[in-house]
Amino acid sequence: MRVRPEGVGRVKTKKPRSMWPKEHGAYAQLGIPLATALACGRPTIAALLFVVAACAAFLAHEPGAILLGARGTRARRENRRRAVHALGWSVAIAALAGLFALALAPPPARILAALAFVLAALAGLVLYERKERTRGGEIIAAVALAGAAAPVGSACGLPTWIVLTCWAVWTAQFVVSTFAVHALIDEHASLKSIRATGIALAITMTMSGASLAIGAR
Repeated sequence: MRVRPEGVGRVKTKKPRSMWPKEHGAYAQLGIPLATALACGRPTIAALLFVVAACAAFLAHEPGAILLGARGTRARRENRRRAVHALGWSVAIAALAGLFALALAPPPARILAALAFVLAALAGLVLYERKERTRGGEIIAAVALAGAAAPVGSACGLPTWIVLTCWAVWTAQFVVSTFAVHALIDEHASLKSIRATGIALAITMTMSGASLAIGAR
């Protein structure tokens, strides 16, 4: 009796491609400002709906990138149907939650939500043009991700000047962090430029802590 070697004749099943966004740093860029806005104010139904809308819109990024071919033609061909379904659900949830949030939110939060939507649309245009990996594209994404917390903070009862200050500080920190990463991975970056980037990053982190303290009052 002949014994078949282990593993021979078995068909390996390919693991389905994940529809979760691949940019892990973006999770922090979205989640930390959202959590900060909820912690510094008094969460309302409108604020929570804005959070749901922002998270759903964020989850639409990966299926959108697949359908646009940003992940390669093979990924688009093999995952087209799943990407369409994921994108459809994400957009539907974001739109529904956003509309209900706008209906319940105060006027300042509505204005900030409109501004955040414009920036999100601009980030989508960058993805469509396949320029999300450029420094300019990453900066636009950082501004849009930080801006998602603006209507949340306003709906939580925070004054508009505090919301805008936190938005500016988070954006500055994310932008500096982006340049810091590029400086570290750039083989031609000088020690002076890396040191300057590190100092700027430390300053923006200090500013973030100060803005949190102001918002918590």
